[in-house]
Amino acid sequence: MFPVAIFLMRRFSIGLKITDTNLKITRTLAIENIPEKLCNIGDIKKHFDEAYPEFRIFDVQVVYDVTRLTQLALDLENVVDSKKFCEKYKARKNVELEMIPVGGARCCKCFCLPCVNKVSCIEYFTEEEVQLRQMMEKEGIEATKVPLGIAFVTFQNINQARKVLRDHKNSILSFKRTAPESKLAMDPHKWRVWYAPLPNDIIWENLSNKRKWTLVKKIIAS
Repeated sequence: MFPVAIFLMRRFSIGLKITDTNLKITRTLAIENIPEKLCNIGDIKKHFDEAYPEFRIFDVQVVYDVTRLTQLALDLENVVDSKKFCEKYKARKNVELEMIPVGGARCCKCFCLPCVNKVSCIEYFTEEEVQLRQMMEKEGIEATKVPLGIAFVTFQNINQARKVLRDHKNSILSFKRTAPESKLAMDPHKWRVWYAPLPNDIIWENLSNKRKWTLVKKIIAS
């Protein structure tokens, strides 16, 4: 029953978001298997300018590995919430919470007290917040150096997006169709192209998973 419940919830959530779909989404394509060395905005635009000179590219967004950045953002959110709780507690009861900054200290307090002193929770979470923001800033720079070979390309209209999708569609019924190429070694015949979903429907950190492992996970989940 659990897989059935997941399926029903997914179908229900999709139905709720139908009204949010707009023209920009329908003319945006997700493209996978772009060579990583050429997976940048400049080269992608150049490829389409040569392969489809009559088409106008409205926007290009390259996907990067944000797995660690996402985890840092979640950690920062938890730290900020904890700090706010401590500040409200102090303002309400005029008592400042203290903690032992050691993992598992709540379970084995007797082993931590001899070697680690208690610290102010507000001060501790303030320092953690500063460190996490610095780590996020550094990781944000590093993440842009690791493209995943995936990009979202928005065209001027729906017809242009449909044309590109059909040219790159792999099917036994379209074996004679070849995708237009450019002077760049983009290997468009290896691309996987589909209509891009709404940004809120994308689990961005999962995009870094290799497709073969994604398939394995789907088989296990089924």
